[in-house]
Amino acid sequence: MKATEIKMQIVKNIGNFQSVRLEATYSLDSTSPENIEDCFRKARYDLEKSFITIYSKNEIKEGVNDTQEIEEKSEPNKQQFQRLLKAYRAGHITIEEIESEFTLSDELKEQLIKQ
Repeated sequence: MKATEIKMQIVKNIGNFQSVRLEATYSLDSTSPENIEDCFRKARYDLEKSFITIYSKNEIKEGVNDTQEIEEKSEPNKQQFQRLLKAYRAGHITIEEIESEFTLSDELKEQLIKQ
């Protein structure tokens, strides 16, 4: 029997005894990965990326509720880069996926590749 949907939820501490819960439900179809673990990895990546985008301490908080996508890619800040580095080294994301969301300098690419 093949799963038809998955639900992923993460809870993050945002400081001062506050936390945020992010949850998404994904419908699986013929274009979804066959391996259910890959589906959950992709869902986790999406939620982690959303958390970084919305709750990064270096972002302007006034734009949190804006729904417009920012077309311009920026270089990740230190906190974002550390999370991306950890996910990359654990095999959860690829450099191509990172580059689809962020601009990476040659120096940052080298740091990613170093093991």
